[in-house]
Amino acid sequence: MGGFRMRTIVCVVLLACLLGVAAFAAPIRLSDNGRSDYVILLAADANATERFAADELQKYVQKITGARLPIRPESGASPFVAVGKIADLDVPSRYEGDDSFRIRTEGANIAIRGAIPRGTLYGVYDLLERLGCWFFSPDIRAMKGHSEYVPSKPTLTVEPIDILEQPLMKYRKRDPGSYYCPKSWDVAIDWIAKSRANTIAINASIYDDCREQITTELAKRGMWLEIGKHETMHRFLPIKRYFPEHPDWFGMADGKRANDSVTVFETANSEAVSTFTANLIGYLKTRPDVDVYQIWPPDGARWSDSPESRRLGSPSERMALLVQHVQKAVKAAGLKTRIATIAYQRIIAPPKNMAFDKDTIVDFCPISRDYSMPLGDARSAENVRLGNALLGWTKNFPGDVVDYSYYAKGSWSSLPVVEPEQIASDCKYWAKIGVVGTDIYCQTGDWLAREVHHLAFAKASWDTEFDAAEWYDQYLKTRFGGAADAMKRYHVLATQISLKGLIPQSCQGQPRDYYAQLAEAREAMAEAVSKADTPEARWATKLLAWQPDYLAAALEVRQLEVDRKPMTEITAARAKLTELFNSHLNDGTANGKPVNR
Repeated sequence: MGGFRMRTIVCVVLLACLLGVAAFAAPIRLSDNGRSDYVILLAADANATERFAADELQKYVQKITGARLPIRPESGASPFVAVGKIADLDVPSRYEGDDSFRIRTEGANIAIRGAIPRGTLYGVYDLLERLGCWFFSPDIRAMKGHSEYVPSKPTLTVEPIDILEQPLMKYRKRDPGSYYCPKSWDVAIDWIAKSRANTIAINASIYDDCREQITTELAKRGMWLEIGKHETMHRFLPIKRYFPEHPDWFGMADGKRANDSVTVFETANSEAVSTFTANLIGYLKTRPDVDVYQIWPPDGARWSDSPESRRLGSPSERMALLVQHVQKAVKAAGLKTRIATIAYQRIIAPPKNMAFDKDTIVDFCPISRDYSMPLGDARSAENVRLGNALLGWTKNFPGDVVDYSYYAKGSWSSLPVVEPEQIASDCKYWAKIGVVGTDIYCQTGDWLAREVHHLAFAKASWDTEFDAAEWYDQYLKTRFGGAADAMKRYHVLATQISLKGLIPQSCQGQPRDYYAQLAEAREAMAEAVSKADTPEARWATKLLAWQPDYLAAALEVRQLEVDRKPMTEITAARAKLTELFNSHLNDGTANGKPVNR
């Protein structure tokens, strides 16, 4: 270690002397015709995440060059790539304890270090991307053999570099939903880390079922775990257990106590709140690996209309009181688990009561947003309402605000929507108004159809200077080769048809208004298929080639409905649409149910 520090000091001094001519520094030749003298330098006492980062660097450099670099605590006389704290670089952070990292070449050597070990791992992935790697997707069944691109470069050079990367967003979360089977969490978390997300947010029941695998994979990468979701209220105040003896603990609907899964429990009842809180704390004491627990109401929640609940105020005010009580009790119990609440549906407007603990997180979920335009755009009254609500949270909430995006929305039914530049604009705007986190679904069945959004969202959440247009062109060339221009033209047309002709929140005019664009989209897709000139491009265009037929079938159903045609015609058209959609389920282009169903 001492020897390396001296070597580093000498390199830093030399680097300082040569700053004026840095642009003329020679590239580093990391390998020559599949052979390399380099070693990966890793401290003997490096933690698990730094060791994993070194392993990843070793694995991918071997894939690229054929040369396997040994991992050692001392370099001897060999040139090296230093990984982690042994690199002895200063890495200032944007947020306290964030994932910032620095990569610097010093003479013949390369140093990679993060502000924390997880940042070191992201620095390794950044260097690999600079060397030409693309991490497209989790290595799930539908994407096998196509989940990443690793170039073949037996002779590999690295240009002189000295960069500091600091994340735009403190929290970069992914919501895998229930789409990963118990044995596939390794590939899910692997890609999530490669996208530089730092948190997975999942249902508590899924976490319990797959706890060992999930915690093992997260620990390797130093990532955060957030669980809970819409099942929370009935999980810790179960109807079957408590309703028979305590019906007054449950919400009232139409003058009667409700024992259904949609109605929120009676948050005005102190015994109900105390029991819910005690049960949650008892669970968290057995789950020290949980960093954040989400207290969300049921999806589509109905709030109690009892007199005592109404006296507490609006649903937003009632939710605030509950979350504040739970967060205080969790801290009093000596637990480090943070509590997250949600701004969603009837509770999307911020409450007047903002007496939240500063460690509380709120997920802002604008599910009714019109995604054909920016949030707050005056052309959409709903977007203006949602934009004002978000500003209310960022201006007044003492904790951290996260925007839960619907750029991979399930109810879009795998329709082709491609908006990388709007995603980049959104992230920059959110950061400007005080949002410090992003979240998005990452379901598996239609990954290829949503790939641009998954990747662009990751880049925009990290990179303060993300140039979405330039990145998008690079993506198209890498994924689609000679079909890139045709696919770009298809994306523009298909996005307009989907958003304006089919998706309810943004529909305009009659479905038949989009028939001309549909014809152009067909031509663009046919051109893409004919110009696909690599195995990768042929695979991707072949899978996506059915999308114009999907758009046509969906427009036909909607036009029949608008024209109020006989139900027999509508039913037949729906059946045709469903048969087409189902024939592509989970092949990377279709997930869930077709639109209009």
